[in-house]
Amino acid sequence: MRTTLLLDAHFQPLGVIDWQKAILLLIQEKAEVIKASDKLVRTVSKEFVIPSILRLLRRSYQKYRSTFSRRGVYLRDQGICGYCLKYLSYNASTIDHIIPVSRGGNNTWQNAALACKECNNKKGAKTPEEAGMKLHHQARIPSRMELIIQAINDSPMKLIFKDFNG
Repeated sequence: MRTTLLLDAHFQPLGVIDWQKAILLLIQEKAEVIKASDKLVRTVSKEFVIPSILRLLRRSYQKYRSTFSRRGVYLRDQGICGYCLKYLSYNASTIDHIIPVSRGGNNTWQNAALACKECNNKKGAKTPEEAGMKLHHQARIPSRMELIIQAINDSPMKLIFKDFNG
């Protein structure tokens, strides 16, 4: 999947978007290409170069809180199981609720940790203490910028952004 780094009007990173959204922003004349990739998309009447880096032309008012998601927890925890410290692919990872949902735990940043399937099954509907397991990193709300940087580092965008950054 091709991704594009999206910058605001002042060249501050807003996030990583898919190539379809990037092309749409160009068609709507809401963004300009800062760096193009070598990939093309053809329609019946036009040809578009997929951008690697886009800049919005107008000021964007983005909320600066990180929205809770499985992908966000994966990025925050850098793909590492919070219990056994094993590196996980995105598909092999699960979200563990530190205080189980069955016992009143919520879907929040502070109550979620990345876990492998084995550790999540071993812990079950217990707290880490009850299961005799140690959570090796703190469950916390990540900054929006932290998630953007992790998303860049977790994708082919890493090479493009490094090249762009000098």
